[in-house]
Amino acid sequence: DALAEQHADFCVEVAERLCTEEEGRCSTDRCRCANLTWARQELQTLQDGQLCFNCMPPSVYCSVEPDTCTLAPCECKDPKNV
Repeated sequence: DALAEQHADFCVEVAERLCTEEEGRCSTDRCRCANLTWARQELQTLQDGQLCFNCMPPSVYCSVEPDTCTLAPCECKDPKNV
């Protein structure tokens, strides 16, 4: 059918997938983070140990300045400071 052949030229393929950003979930397909400042993490599923990916925001490091508090949740940049 000529119409089917004509429309076959317009098939769309998925170029890339976005990783989930939902805590506790991961994407089993190769993917990238929608927010380019976020980091993609490689994880494993609990059920069968399959490789999966999720995205996490960049780390916020705690202040090391004397008498200065970091008001948001943070982590130590240097493990010796834990």
